[in-house]
Amino acid sequence: MLFKYEFRGRGDNVHLYPLNFAEFMSAYSGTKQDGWNEYMLYGGLPPVVNFSTPDQKISFLKSLLEETYLITQYDVNENGNGLRKQLEIDFVCNKGSKRYYIQSAYVLPDQAKMEQEQRPLIRTGDSFKKIIIAKDSPAPYYNDAGILIMNIYDFLLNEQSLEY
Repeated sequence: MLFKYEFRGRGDNVHLYPLNFAEFMSAYSGTKQDGWNEYMLYGGLPPVVNFSTPDQKISFLKSLLEETYLITQYDVNENGNGLRKQLEIDFVCNKGSKRYYIQSAYVLPDQAKMEQEQRPLIRTGDSFKKIIIAKDSPAPYYNDAGILIMNIYDFLLNEQSLEY
């Protein structure tokens, strides 16, 4: 997970990776069974293990859920003025020199929903891989916009899913 902070044009990235269960247990003070239950319920993000109450853990996880990656884009209007636009993309993943933009949707019931999900991906203006993940999608395929559409099961269960 990558958090990006910007202060008046200067930025910093903070990388936060989830703990595996062994790492989680090295910081957890309860039994293995209780630790497993908490790990499965709240996940392995490092701050979670330090919170003592369920409300604190839930509040932290909700705040992460509400954070989105915003891409700032400038369009020039007819007067030559720059208009700042922000596009919401659910996940931006960097792996070496590769970048993946990922949108997630529960279902894609119609063309309008598909367009809503792919619009920010198309507007990035770059050639990095763009993926939409949905529960109801069939086998992985590329649409006319060059976006990989796949179902959640293929994404989670196939280690090579980003390479389709």
